Amino acid sequence: MSLIAILSGSVAIFSLGLLIVFRSPRARITPIPGNHSDSLRRSLLTRLCWPLIMAVSLMVLPLMTWGVRQRLTQAISQAGVPGWSCGQFFAMQLILGVASAVFLLLLFSLFHMSVSINHLWLLLILAMVMTTMPRLWLNSQRSKRYLEIERGLPFFLDMVNLGLESGMNLQTSVQLALDHLHSGPLKDEWRQTIFEIRSGISRAEAFGRMSQRIELVCIRQMVNAFIQGESMGLSLGRSITEFSRQQDHYRLLRSEKLALQAPIKMLFPLAFCIFPCTFLVLGFPVVAQLLGLE
Repeated sequence: MSLIAILSGSVAIFSLGLLIVFRSPRARITPIPGNHSDSLRRSLLTRLCWPLIMAVSLMVLPLMTWGVRQRLTQAISQAGVPGWSCGQFFAMQLILGVASAVFLLLLFSLFHMSVSINHLWLLLILAMVMTTMPRLWLNSQRSKRYLEIERGLPFFLDMVNLGLESGMNLQTSVQLALDHLHSGPLKDEWRQTIFEIRSGISRAEAFGRMSQRIELVCIRQMVNAFIQGESMGLSLGRSITEFSRQQDHYRLLRSEKLALQAPIKMLFPLAFCIFPCTFLVLGFPVVAQLLGLE
C-alpha cells in the first residue's frame, strides 16, 4: 500500500507540475513560422510525463467530438501555447483530475478513514476542479496575450503608416514595422501572416486567418481596413491614420473606465482587511481601560 501511495503521489505531483511548467516563462516558446522543432523543446518535467500523455491522448481522441476538438484547438492557439494538440491537452486534463482524486483516496486509506458518500463527493469535486484548471489557465493566458497585442498595436500602426507615406507597399511597410517592434504576440502573429503570404496564400485569406486566431475587435477592424483598401484602391495611409486615432481614443476611454473601477475594487480589501485592523488598534486601549486591564 505504501508503494502504491508513493507511485500515485508521484503521478499527482507530476500532474500538478504540468501547471507549473505552463506558468513558467521559460516553458513558453515563441513559434517560428516554418519550423516544427518548437514542439520538441519542452521542459524536463513535461518530457517525463509525455509518454503517459501521448498514451492517454490516443485513447481519448476518438471519444472527443469535432466541436470539442475545434474549440480546444482554437483556445490553445489563442493562448499562444505551442507544441500541444487538442488530444494531448485533454489527456493532460484527465490525468490531472484522476491523479489528484486517486492521491486523495490513498490518503484516506493511509489514515484509516472510511470512505463515505461525502468523501466520494469530495473526490468528484476535486477531480472536476483539477480538470478545469488548465482551461482556466488557457483563458487567463489568452487575456494576457490580447492585452499585449492591444498595447503594441498603436506603435505598429504608426510604423506601417510611416512606411506607406514614404512610398512602400503594404507588405514592405509591415516588414519595416516588425523589424522595429518588440518581441511579443503581435509580432509573432504578423510574422506568421507574412510567412503565409510568401507561401502562396492570398493576402485576404492570410489576414482572415490572423483575424480568426486573434478574436479582437481592433484586429478585425484593422484587417477589414487592409482588405477593403487593397480591393477598392483606397489610400491605406489615410485609413490607417484614422484607425490609429480611433484606437487612441478607445485606449483613453478604457483607461478612464479602469480608473473609475479602481475605487469600487478597493472596497472589499478596505472593508474586510484594513478597517478591522484599524478599529482593533484604536479600540484595544479603550477596551483595556474599561475592563481595568493592565
